[in-house]
Amino acid sequence: NIANLLTHLLSQNSLNFKLVKIIVVSDGSSDNTVSVVKQVRDNRIQVIEGKTRLGKSARLNQIFEMASTDLLITLDGDVSPHDPNFLSKIVSKLEENESTVLTCVKVIPASDSASLVTRVLAYSQLIKVNMFESIQQVSPVYLFIGRAFGYKNELYKQLHLPKGLIAEDAYTCLYCLKHTLGVSYPPQANIYSTPPSSMIDHLKQSARFYNSESQLSSYFGADFIQQVYKIPRHMMAKSFLTGFLNSPYLTILYSMILITSKIVVHFRWIKSSYLWDISVSSKKVA
Repeated sequence: NIANLLTHLLSQNSLNFKLVKIIVVSDGSSDNTVSVVKQVRDNRIQVIEGKTRLGKSARLNQIFEMASTDLLITLDGDVSPHDPNFLSKIVSKLEENESTVLTCVKVIPASDSASLVTRVLAYSQLIKVNMFESIQQVSPVYLFIGRAFGYKNELYKQLHLPKGLIAEDAYTCLYCLKHTLGVSYPPQANIYSTPPSSMIDHLKQSARFYNSESQLSSYFGADFIQQVYKIPRHMMAKSFLTGFLNSPYLTILYSMILITSKIVVHFRWIKSSYLWDISVSSKKVA
C-alpha cells in the first residue's frame, strides 16, 4: 500500500502549506517496502531503512529528531487519504487556534472485503466513532487513533515517547491533556483503513488496547487514566441500541467478538508487545 499512499500524498493540493519532505521509515520490515518507495521518483522522499525492529515509538522519536518544519504530519503505511485536500484540512485545524498543538483525523473503515469479520469490525467502528464523537469535549482520547497525526513544532520537539510504549497515540494525546496543551479533532479530515479480516489479528489489536491502559497509568496516574477513559453508561447503551436498530445481525456478532476479546485478554491468552505482530489481514487498502 505504500506506493498508493505516496501517490496520494504527492498529488495533494498545497492550499495552505508547502510539502518540504516525506520521510519513510521501515522498521525492520521483511517485505519490499524500501524498494517500492525508491521506485517513486521525487526528491522530497527520504527513506530510512531500519534493519532492526525498534517499535513505532522509537521510529517516531527518530522522525521527531529529523524534522524541523513548523508542522509535522505522521501517517501509518497502511492507510489511504482519498481526499486531495486531506493535508490542507489537517493544517487548517492546527492553525485555526493558536493553542492547538495536536490534531488527528477521522478513520473510515474500508470494508469492501468479503470477510465477515471485516464487515462486522467496520460496522462496529462506525458505532464507536459516533459514540466517541459525542463525548469528545470530555474525553477526546478515544478519537486519537495514531493512523494520522498532525503536530506543531513546539509539541514534537519536546515530545519523547518512552521505550516499550504500546499505545503511542493515546500517550501523545494524554501528554497534551496532562500538560494543558490544545488538541483538536477534525471530522472533515478522513483517512481510510482496513479492519482485520481474521479473528486472531483483531484479538492481537484488542490485547494491545486493553493492556495499554495499565501501562499508561504508570506514566499519568491511575486516577487520570480512569477519568479520561470513562464512558457514561447511557452513552454506551444509546450507541449500541442505535447500532442494533440499524443492523441487528452485525451488532450481535460484534457483541460476541467483544466478549471473546475481553475473555482472551483477561486470561492472557494473547500477550501484547510494543513490537507489534504484523496484522497481515489489515494491510491492504485501496
